[in-house]
Amino acid sequence: MASVAKSSLTVLLSTVQAEVLDVHGNLFPVRILLDSASQLNFISENCMKKGGFKRTKCRTVVLAVSDTKAAATRGSTSLVIQVQGNGNTRVPIEATILPRISAQLPSRQVEQRAWKHIEGLKLADPQYHRPGPVDLLIGADIFASLIRDGRRLGRKEDIGSLRRNQSCSRPLRKLAPFLDGRGVLRVGGRLTHSAISYKVKHPALLFNRHRLTELIAERTHRLHLYPGRRASHYILAQNFWILVEAILNSRPLCPTSSDSSDLGVLSPGYFLTLESFMAVPHPDLNPVPKNRLDRWQMVQHMHQQFWRRWHDEYLHTLQQRPKWLQSAPTVKKDTLVLVKGENAPPLQWRQGRIVELHPGRDGVARVATVQTADGVLTRPLAKLCPLPMDTSPEESVQA
Repeated sequence: MASVAKSSLTVLLSTVQAEVLDVHGNLFPVRILLDSASQLNFISENCMKKGGFKRTKCRTVVLAVSDTKAAATRGSTSLVIQVQGNGNTRVPIEATILPRISAQLPSRQVEQRAWKHIEGLKLADPQYHRPGPVDLLIGADIFASLIRDGRRLGRKEDIGSLRRNQSCSRPLRKLAPFLDGRGVLRVGGRLTHSAISYKVKHPALLFNRHRLTELIAERTHRLHLYPGRRASHYILAQNFWILVEAILNSRPLCPTSSDSSDLGVLSPGYFLTLESFMAVPHPDLNPVPKNRLDRWQMVQHMHQQFWRRWHDEYLHTLQQRPKWLQSAPTVKKDTLVLVKGENAPPLQWRQGRIVELHPGRDGVARVATVQTADGVLTRPLAKLCPLPMDTSPEESVQA
């Protein structure tokens, strides 16, 4: 924690000129040593008495290199630091009291040199080259809060020249400086004076078949889904086709028996799961805008679209009766049918068996009585969809 001097060599440590708020609310100057390797903050006995801070009794062991005991502490105290040139920001700290923090820093007078990398910057300790006492040592806990990035300020004459649309100094001219709409000095090139808007997101040039390009595209698809007119991305389509396959596997093949009280049918899915498919009802998502749907709702939306198209484009083909061209097949008793429901969700149409036909005066039956699991219904044949099964279980076994 001190400057190292060997022959003509002197190492400068990081010091800061700051102010401390005493018990009466007045500021007095202090010199701070920044030590990012210290776990504690320290204050000298003289600085503590000068500020009139209250001492709290505590026992703290201060260890130096090789775990050697460095100094005896004299309690701890609380204080508030205000760094010069950092606005009105004040930092409260807890510090351990030591008789003396270190020898004077630097150990001797250092000749000032012109360093180009800090030329024009305001230093945190303008008197860094002169030996002086250290009042505070700041450790790693608040080390970063006292460090501020140095910034170079443009010369007033350059800013004035830009405001008058005149050329600025030659070193700055290479950066093509200009003042934006808020009067902030900025630099730019030919793109700055082009007709391109700053709000436009320009496409990045990436290799077409590079793995990085594939990962970026995959991540973008997962985040935004891109639900357009022509379906969605591959992951949603995979889940959607699984649901479509479940619907196709639930199509009836033949009734389980010829008993009029048995409403069961055999489907391809029964041979896969040995039980009937059950569909959990979901709300109608067609009126909801696609950009408000989450991932699962997008799958349900496509599922409902498939159901609607099946309902509008295929289902009516089971009831087609071309007039004057051919006679429609006669609906017989014990035929398994679906009771059509206009607003019922997928897989929720009631299934039943025709127990009685009611012919009209012309001898043509247009109304039927249907036995369902919920009871007996009377519906017109236009509201009944005969299941596309041509054989009974006994006929299938004989075949």
